[in-house]
Amino acid sequence: ALLNLARGGRTVISVIHQPRSSIFQMFDQLCLLSEGQTMYLGAAQASVEFFTSLGFPCPTHFNAADFFLDLVSMDYRSPEVRLLLA
Repeated sequence: ALLNLARGGRTVISVIHQPRSSIFQMFDQLCLLSEGQTMYLGAAQASVEFFTSLGFPCPTHFNAADFFLDLVSMDYRSPEVRLLLA
């Protein structure tokens, strides 16, 4: 239904947490946020190449959405991060 709305000329904005790869492939644009900061804003299909160019390649046969979640999320469980936040 959302795809039909978009094809009909409507703008569709949605928040999806960890979409499966087949859903991610349908995205035109992607906005990745972390701690209120924009980590990526642009074409969804260019996002893997963008992070690869920064030295963060997505593993082969890996869901890009899962990779991005791991990449931009703060791990509050690690001792190093706890020290930074103290």
